[in-house]
Amino acid sequence: MKSIVAMPASILFSFAIVAPGLCSDKPPLLLKNSDTTTTWSIIRGTIVGSPGKQTGLPSPVADTVVYVNRDPIEVGPVPKPIDIVINDGKMIPRHAIVLAGQSAVFTISGDEPYALTFHSPAEKAIGRTAPSDPKRQLKRFEKSTPLVTVRCSIHPAFRGYVTVIPGNDRVSTGGMGTYRLETSLPVGKYEVIACHADYGARHQFIEVRSNIHEYLADFDMSKPPSP
Repeated sequence: MKSIVAMPASILFSFAIVAPGLCSDKPPLLLKNSDTTTTWSIIRGTIVGSPGKQTGLPSPVADTVVYVNRDPIEVGPVPKPIDIVINDGKMIPRHAIVLAGQSAVFTISGDEPYALTFHSPAEKAIGRTAPSDPKRQLKRFEKSTPLVTVRCSIHPAFRGYVTVIPGNDRVSTGGMGTYRLETSLPVGKYEVIACHADYGARHQFIEVRSNIHEYLADFDMSKPPSP
């Protein structure tokens, strides 16, 4: 049986179902929560980007964050704010990851002032910092968002990125561009999102079933994102 997939033709998409237990070092896990069956799932794939100089073929993309877009997960108290440094016109890390509801403290290094603004993937402004201390600016990220762009109204060339995820289940690709995400998901349809500071965000859809435990989703980041 094939899963239902809704994807624009402009994105290279590979989706496959693998037999239960295949390529898995964990047995399938079924949890009964009220009337919803939750199944242990493995989502894996390869992420490629611009053609390589040697081969002309799409090359692997490292440091891509992959997660499942789902309803916010109760993970206990919201973690303490993460620390982000702005030094010499650069944000460190350039691509930060926070949980929905978590804050980030932007520490300004040096004498240059910064007035940070935040923009959604649709380029809509979603807030700015109003610091009492210009050297330590606090921003709370309320909603899951694939790739928030951090800008500065004083330094137009400044750019940083924040991915706001709904829960702790996420992975990043290594040098080969591959990922393997293990998570427990109720049966249903889900959006798998891949985010990269240079390539932006891409998405695909999978359908989780109680008798299937491994799913394949490859992304070609060199293709333009879907509308």
